[in-house]
Amino acid sequence: MGSGGGHLACAGVHHALQFLRPERLPGRQQPYAVLAQGADGNFYGTTEGGGPNGWGTVFQITPSGSELTILHSFSSCDSGCPNGNYPEAGLVLATNGNFYGTTFESGNGLGTVFTMTPGGKLTTLSELCEEGPCPEGGVWGQQPVAPLIQATNGDLYGTTQTGPNGGGTVFKITPAGTLTILYTFCSQGSQDPCPSGSTPVAPLVQAANGDLYGTTELGGNACDPADQGCGTVFRITPSGNLTTLHRFCRSGAVNCPDGKYPTAGLAQGSDGNFYGTTSAFGPGEAGTVFKMTATGELTTLYSFCSQPNCADGSEPVAGLVVGTDGNFYGTTVYGGVNNTSCNSAPGCGTVFKITPGVLTTVYSFCSQPGCADGSFPSEGSCKALMGASTEPRATVVSALARSLA
Repeated sequence: MGSGGGHLACAGVHHALQFLRPERLPGRQQPYAVLAQGADGNFYGTTEGGGPNGWGTVFQITPSGSELTILHSFSSCDSGCPNGNYPEAGLVLATNGNFYGTTFESGNGLGTVFTMTPGGKLTTLSELCEEGPCPEGGVWGQQPVAPLIQATNGDLYGTTQTGPNGGGTVFKITPAGTLTILYTFCSQGSQDPCPSGSTPVAPLVQAANGDLYGTTELGGNACDPADQGCGTVFRITPSGNLTTLHRFCRSGAVNCPDGKYPTAGLAQGSDGNFYGTTSAFGPGEAGTVFKMTATGELTTLYSFCSQPNCADGSEPVAGLVVGTDGNFYGTTVYGGVNNTSCNSAPGCGTVFKITPGVLTTVYSFCSQPGCADGSFPSEGSCKALMGASTEPRATVVSALARSLA
């Protein structure tokens, strides 16, 4: 078990961590999303709230963490907010040199898609809305919470967690701003739970075959009293043909041995298979790591809380990333060896490494006095070399990365 110290091994690199405390970031709050690195070497990200106007920001931070610049501050929608507010998702750097992102809310609808230059000029490309007819230039779909990805065809793809039928959508948008809904979940009618899945809250990934793969947190097989479903894995072509590959909590299964509620996206390994996590259940009833073939054959690789007091971690709500050493790395919100440092929580969270079937806890949070190293990691901080934890005492992590020897 790795714990303590100021260095955290993650994604096949070492990170010297420098924690920027709240008093050094006045008015900036809740950086939930992963960061994107610009061509200038700086990192760009969003905060869901705070900022000069109080409704979220887009910021730039130097690799050393010594200088943070607010590039855009979102405004209240009470009197109209053409650029939206509450940017829950992170940014993506497109091949044209600009960043693309989304907001959770907007003035006339429920979210926007925007582009922003590295200098901070923000332009709203499209507004999402709850029902038709939408405002001019708007389309159906609500509340995007996952970052966009740019596919090899140059278009950007994303999801909304709700939509016309209440189950969410998959959409594409051109860099110039033409947005098209490719698929609407729960389009099969009044079936509950939605057999094709519902509530996609994770980013898509483009596979080597050109198709896009993703997860839905709900839908599929019924597994809870509300019958909202246990989640799915799906494949969708760039033109919008969707296939549900796996429905979690196989019918009749006790305690869902394959897990349920996949809240994170997938990562494709060098073997062509996809790797991901479920945030709940499995044999240890605390989430799983799984492998899935391109055709949907799923194998559970590890079940969390397999060790006493969940020393191996619990509830992996973030996804995996492939390290330079070929292993997969990820985080858990709870668990770890520091069970007494996070009030009543069962551990403060971990970073883990997994090789075929073998999981190693690389780091347990709250290993430093006062949890100066953070706690409860709820985003894929390894993926962007930086991340945020939900514990208020640890805000932004600035990482200086170097390759493993």
